[in-house]
Amino acid sequence: MYYFLQSHNGIKGTARPANYFVLKNEIGLSSLELQLLTHNLCYTYVRATLGVSYASPAYYADRLCERGRCYVREWFNPSPDKRNEHKKRKDEMMDRRRKQRPPMPENDTTQKRAEARKKTEQDREDENAALGDLQRVLVDQMRRRISPKESPNRRDLLNTMY
Repeated sequence: MYYFLQSHNGIKGTARPANYFVLKNEIGLSSLELQLLTHNLCYTYVRATLGVSYASPAYYADRLCERGRCYVREWFNPSPDKRNEHKKRKDEMMDRRRKQRPPMPENDTTQKRAEARKKTEQDREDENAALGDLQRVLVDQMRRRISPKESPNRRDLLNTMY
């Protein structure tokens, strides 16, 4: 359904009708009932004593969007001070990451870099495996030290650890 509706008076100059297009009529109103509902909604806008050019829920949505735009304006269009602050934080983070990387030999090729990366991944896997082995050994030692007289809650805790 497609229709034009002019529900407001032309205070200055010519009044322009609003163009409406119904995507889905879930309420099941007839064409005339839908046009009357839209016309009546144009008279419910609180800031005006007369009818407005289009339905008041659309005006309210426009006001909410403008208010939201004010809240996120600093995010999308930061001041120069904020830009410098964000750039400084980013540079600090990148410096920390560079320091954590293993040093590369001079005149290094892409293949050597890939090999160095593989070595560091292998080192991490070896460390994780060693930590897992150490945890198993410690849990076993703690289980042996617990006597039957001790609280069963502590024994349950150790059983859940491993």
